[in-house]
Amino acid sequence: MINPKNYSSCKEFLEREMSVELVHFFKGQERRFRIDALYDHRTCMYTTSAYIQEDFRLEASNHNGGGSVTSSSIFTIWVKFNENGWTNRETSEAAIDQALEFLTNALDQS
Repeated sequence: MINPKNYSSCKEFLEREMSVELVHFFKGQERRFRIDALYDHRTCMYTTSAYIQEDFRLEASNHNGGGSVTSSSIFTIWVKFNENGWTNRETSEAAIDQALEFLTNALDQS
């Protein structure tokens, strides 16, 4: 385990111990979500962060000579999903369980 005392200048030091991914309907379509269980070295408790997978298109235009060429690429990234409640548990499994309950309840209501 990393020793957070070696990084005393850091305001916050969380270590990801466990992740789960799930696919759930959100706003009419199937979407992929990830929940990370994070160990807080200051409190010796676990919290969580939730993310939603998003695809985005990056387009670049190159001007060479008399014409221009446009190219595009599609990237998949994880974006912080703030619909999840705050968690604070003694184990990573309990934190994930609590976060899953918060997340699925929020998604079922959307």
